[in-house]
Amino acid sequence: MIFAIIAVTFINIFFFQNFRIPTGSMEKSLLIGDHLFVSKLTYGPRIPNTPLAFPFTQHTMPVLKTKSYLEWVKWPYKRLAGFRKIKNNDIVVFNFPAGDTVVFEKQNQIYYSIVNSYADQIRQKDIMQNTPVKTKEEYYKLSREQVWSDYHVIDRPVDRRDNYIKRCVGIPGDTIEIRTGNLFVNGIPHQKSENQQFNYNIQTDGTRINPKAFERLDIAKSDIHSFSNSSYFVPLTDENVKKIKNFRNVVSVTKYYNQPGYFSSYIFPHDPKYPWNQD
Repeated sequence: MIFAIIAVTFINIFFFQNFRIPTGSMEKSLLIGDHLFVSKLTYGPRIPNTPLAFPFTQHTMPVLKTKSYLEWVKWPYKRLAGFRKIKNNDIVVFNFPAGDTVVFEKQNQIYYSIVNSYADQIRQKDIMQNTPVKTKEEYYKLSREQVWSDYHVIDRPVDRRDNYIKRCVGIPGDTIEIRTGNLFVNGIPHQKSENQQFNYNIQTDGTRINPKAFERLDIAKSDIHSFSNSSYFVPLTDENVKKIKNFRNVVSVTKYYNQPGYFSSYIFPHDPKYPWNQD
């Protein structure tokens, strides 16, 4: 048994590892629950930063909900030679950079977004109580102290941060830009996948769309946001846009995107000096 665990761990580090898709961010290409066998040899295996860990866990012990690794021994970053470098549009697995700090009780949320949300709440409270408004830095300091007081906050080494599975659209030297929801690489529109999705507002004549209709279009129930019988917010492929426009009770299907300059506080780096949004 011990030999088998050591053998599998060795294989996971140096040859290949099984990963499960946890979210729908790559839906239509990869689905929630899909399993991927990822080659470690292609780009070169990475030596663990924290080699002392409970087998087959990333960062948290099941049931006990405690750290599954020890930091008594720490190795510096080192990657062995691989067969090739990362290319544009490769699907890659990496450790989420913003996972360096984690609220242990809210591990599915980004720490920096939680702190930023607290800062917004404190600011809104000041406004409602006619208290002089502070600077963003002051609110961030107050919210950080509050989060650290309310929760157990920990830091994680690189190899123990959550694994993310994404498509690499830009490599070193490339310039990437998103304009009104469309990706540009080095100033050239990125070739769209036929399954690429954008968010759309759907307006009906006042009657609801049959849930079975969405199901036939392979649209997940969790992706359908209905504000009333006549208003829906749904991610759609170009093909599904055409089909929904032909529904008898649909009045309009309009692509949704944030205007340039609109500041989304939950988008990195969470600073109005960089008025970025997801579009």
